[in-house]
Amino acid sequence: MVSTAGTAVAADRVINGYNVGGSIYEEYKRLENVGRSPGNPISGELDDRQGGKFQKFVNNNYIYWNQRVDPGRGRQVGGAIWDKWGNYD
Repeated sequence: MVSTAGTAVAADRVINGYNVGGSIYEEYKRLENVGRSPGNPISGELDDRQGGKFQKFVNNNYIYWNQRVDPGRGRQVGGAIWDKWGNYD
């Protein structure tokens, strides 16, 4: 475990050849535990326009996090919601 601002964050895991770590991995594990796995990653962690990060998974699934939002907890977003959100600047 790595600590960020006093909060324990999971160490990276390699899944399907990509590192999945931090808040993104925490959300990935949470989704798997409730039977809603986002599937395998198909990208590494990428930057968003507002200082956050996201990672692409199969079937139009993404896990997004931003330190300013829910404080830094990863959230799964996908499908039409992701597509619409991607149109905003």
